[in-house]
Amino acid sequence: MFNNKQRMPSALSHAVAKLEGDLGITLFLREGRKAMLNQAGRTRLDDGRHLLRAASELAAHAVTSALTAGL
Repeated sequence: MFNNKQRMPSALSHAVAKLEGDLGITLFLREGRKAMLNQAGRTRLDDGRHLLRAASELAAHAVTSALTAGL
């Protein structure tokens, strides 16, 4: 695990830069080697967590429906 004093691996930095470019927004506040989510980043993180939770619930409902239907 990386701590605040270590640099992000290049591949991760490029992936974050691509994501920010694709979204057209900046997700992180950067200070030297440190990076922290900004408000837009926190909002997108919350949105992503909500979507993952909804997808998990949908999958659980599909399994329950399949078991109830005897599939």
